[in-house]
Amino acid sequence: MKEGISIIIPVYNEQENLRRILPHLLKRASSEVEIIVSSSIYCEESKIICESHGASFVNTQVASRAKQMNAGAKLAKHAVLYFIHADTLVPHTYESDIKVAIANGYKSGCYRFKFDQDVLPLMINSFFTRFRPQMFRGGDQSLFVLKDEFDRLGGFPEDHEIMEEYPFIKKLKQSSSFTVLKKAVLVSSRKYDGNSYVKVNIVNFLAFLMFHIGVSKVWLRSWYQGKLDNSRA
Repeated sequence: MKEGISIIIPVYNEQENLRRILPHLLKRASSEVEIIVSSSIYCEESKIICESHGASFVNTQVASRAKQMNAGAKLAKHAVLYFIHADTLVPHTYESDIKVAIANGYKSGCYRFKFDQDVLPLMINSFFTRFRPQMFRGGDQSLFVLKDEFDRLGGFPEDHEIMEEYPFIKKLKQSSSFTVLKKAVLVSSRKYDGNSYVKVNIVNFLAFLMFHIGVSKVWLRSWYQGKLDNSRA
């Protein structure tokens, strides 16, 4: 296995975001970085965008972020996996940030996040991502993990229709060292388009509670998407 970082981006019709995130990731990346875009559908335009930036494109033919990320991880050539959502911009220093964290003994971790709009309610949400409790974690913060550790823990649970990062991050925090980096990724606030801040946070909180008491994952996804317009659960 090569030393370096394999970036895995699960997508569904994210051509606009791919045009933004790929050059952003490559701007200061070394030759020890590879990018794998894992799409739930075959999209010729997305494939061309990836190829033009030297990124790999894989079509999983199934709309499941867990399966898409696991498929990308299987193709990864490097010792570190780094999972990023297509609408998230990470610091340009991500490569050195992750390498320093691993050199300091951490096997996994994430960034804090801030929204792309400086609105007080969203700034409050962002503030709490610096803390370690599970309810402040999520895929928007991006996630890095040693590939050996990822494989040992079985990857993302493919039976989860929603919140697929939560059980995996919980495993990481219980079985290995996990850190929250002091820098922040920039996250799209598009989930709030057509939804009020109060509504989104109430729905998120209820989803978190139902998830942890064992409500059906299929039902929970349907419920969540029915409660929010333009949901990206």
